[in-house]
Amino acid sequence: MTRRYCDSVISGAEEYDDEASKALRVTMDQAVTLFSKYMDDNMVSDALAALNAQVSACNAYIEQQQPWQLAKDEAAAPRLRCVLRHLLECCAQTGYLIGCVLPDASARILDQLNAADLFRGRTPDTLAWGILPAGHRINDPAPVFPRILSEEEKAKLAEKAARTAKKQG
Repeated sequence: MTRRYCDSVISGAEEYDDEASKALRVTMDQAVTLFSKYMDDNMVSDALAALNAQVSACNAYIEQQQPWQLAKDEAAAPRLRCVLRHLLECCAQTGYLIGCVLPDASARILDQLNAADLFRGRTPDTLAWGILPAGHRINDPAPVFPRILSEEEKAKLAEKAARTAKKQG
């Protein structure tokens, strides 16, 4: 959505803020704190549960804010930019934190956000809201966790592609 609605550039969200966005910042801070505590205590499953709770909070935020609807109203542009900035910041921090468990996925997330350099040398203790600066350009999206297809699903997709090629050819 950032690519589509904001030309892949993260704006400063200073012109708009609301209670839902403030709450999302709080839950991200809490997730970072819990993740760090649980990892320090070698409680990896609990640390990942803290991140999963943040992902759920982001999903609820998306449903509440409905950026796809905001994009239809020019007057809602500041709110849209705020919503997308908040979601990207959460993705970046979550993507960074998951690196100790899923380093390849973390690298893909941070690469898509063009943020690997922004996290270099950081520790969870140094995470704070606003790591992604205003004007930051993100890269094109790609699946971080590609769907694993069964042999049956692969055959169906191949059959569909063959039918499409036959119609066009």
